[in-house]
Amino acid sequence: MGYEIEKREGFFEIRLFGDVSKFEVLTALAQLVRRDPQKKYPDVWVTTPEVQVSLTEYPWIVKMIARIFIIRRPISKKTAIIASGDFQKAQFDLYRKEASVLPADIGVFRSRDEAIAWIKSPEPQPPPEATDKPAP
Repeated sequence: MGYEIEKREGFFEIRLFGDVSKFEVLTALAQLVRRDPQKKYPDVWVTTPEVQVSLTEYPWIVKMIARIFIIRRPISKKTAIIASGDFQKAQFDLYRKEASVLPADIGVFRSRDEAIAWIKSPEPQPPPEATDKPAP
């Protein structure tokens, strides 16, 4: 697994590569927290087709993120996830449901343009139809 974090205009972009464990997701998140301690900016997580996160790890990941939210008190609560395929999108939709307990707005998209448009908009939740469109 690998990840890269890059500051873009108005948001942070996190790119994940390969098979991803819960610890690697948390490592990327910890690096993001160091770069944006108060979460002033929304974040966009971009995945490649080979990225797989075990569904059984979602509750643990959400629990760890909840602890970070308590300490951080984020300013921006938006996180967009860009899935590279239908199966991956279905997996991240399950994560979004698991993460509904977090004080966060999470959108799962197939299109980078739609994800970025949403994080820059004042709308707290993405329109459901936007999250179902395939990537161009």
